[in-house]
This record gives sequence, structure tokens and C-alpha cells, in this order.
Amino acid sequence: MGMASQLQIVLFGLLLVFLCHPGSVTTYRPVVVLHGILASDTAMEEFVQYIQTAHPGTQVLNVDAYNDLFSVLPMWNQMKGVQAKIQSFVDGAPDGVHMICYSQDPYHQDLYYQHCDYLPLLNNGTNPAYKTNFLNLQQLVLIGGPDDGVITPWESSQFGFYEDNSETVADMKSQSFYTKDSFGLRTLDMQGKIARYTIPAPYANGYRPVVVLHGVLSSNDSMTDLVQFIQKAHPATDVLNVDAYNDAVSNRIPCFPETIM
Repeated sequence: MGMASQLQIVLFGLLLVFLCHPGSVTTYRPVVVLHGILASDTAMEEFVQYIQTAHPGTQVLNVDAYNDLFSVLPMWNQMKGVQAKIQSFVDGAPDGVHMICYSQDPYHQDLYYQHCDYLPLLNNGTNPAYKTNFLNLQQLVLIGGPDDGVITPWESSQFGFYEDNSETVADMKSQSFYTKDSFGLRTLDMQGKIARYTIPAPYANGYRPVVVLHGVLSSNDSMTDLVQFIQKAHPATDVLNVDAYNDAVSNRIPCFPETIM
């Protein structure tokens, strides 16, 4: 990965699986929470608190491993370290645990298959054990929406992705790994074990408005290229390029928010 300047980290689905223990309405399976790339366990603390508030008494392990820049280490190495961190927790849950985590899939598929030695092996089902393990899932909940702001394309949260050499997004069921059932996704879907939830954007065009403010000894004119980039990447986004305290004036006026409102 990382062999092209346009390579994008794509978070390939937020996998939420919340099922009660059979026969119980008050006890919940333990949860393992694993942060994403360039993040850390501290970034997931608020989410852990949300789980414990929604389901009091739930055991949650927020994995403290491969934080921040260490998250870019080879994935196979990370998996060994993560396994060591969670093994005893998982062993203590005979009915299984829920795993909440992020993964990724690059924009350039040729470079992805050429240089990535982790996810392609899983997606292509080269090891029968991967498919067997995937099919052990009782439920796979895929949550995404156009106002995500991080996952690109947001449909990859639900196993959708770009068509070859195109920015048109194809649905999960059109992906080759689904039609070939490479790692068991189609089988899980046919068993009715996949739930997809799309969270609608709160804005008409799907993106939050953007306020761009220049820096010291600069002006709003210097931000024109950035504004154009935003509007090209996200058409119809409302952008305000603040025309205030330009150039030398920016170094003489106290910078209080009310002065530019």
C-alpha cells in the first residue's frame, strides 16, 4: 500500500454486532473495541462509554495496541500483537464476543493487490479457514451514510466500492468477492445474517458547510485553490472563504472570534 499519491485509506465497514446471550434480556456478550489507522485506544473511550451506558454491565475491552503511528506497521504483525492482547478476554467468554473495528481497502486496486499482503488474502478467500471463521458470525451489522466524512466512498462501510477505473460506486452484491463468495459474504447474506443501515445526511447535498480562514500574513485570495479543491471533491458544498484581516492587518489585530463573525 501507499505506492501512489492518490491512494486512499478506506475504512471497509464498521462491523457492529450486538446480540444478547441466548435466553437473556439483561446480559450482553463482551465487546472488543479496536481503533483504526492513525488512531489510538483513547480515541475510542467515548464509544466505550456509550456501550456501557446503553448496556450497563457489559464487559468492554478497548485494545491498547499499535496506537497512532504504530498503526501503520505491517498488518500481519499487528494481528499477532492484537491476538495476544485479547486472547484471555476472548477465552473468558464461552459464548463469544462482539468485535468492533475498522479495516481498509485502497482506491487503486492494482497497487492494492500488488503491494498489500493482508486484506487481499482475506477478501479472495485463499485460506479456507478464513471463510469458515467468517461464517461463524451470527450477525454482521454494516452502518454507513453520506455524511461520514472519513470513509471514502462511504458505501464501503457496507462492502460497496468503486467500479473498475471509475468513480461510480457499485453495491456490495455487485462486488466480485460477493458473487464468488470468496470469504463467505454472500452465504452470510443468504442466511439473513447481514443488516445494513444507512444514516441519512443532515444536509441537502450530503456535506457540512465549510468555513475557510486564512492564516497570519495571508489573505482569503490565498485560499482560493483550497476552496476549489473542496468544491470539486464535494460538489454543491457550501464554502465561505472569509474575507477579513488580510495580509499585514492579520498580524496587528487581536484574534478574537467575535471580530470576524
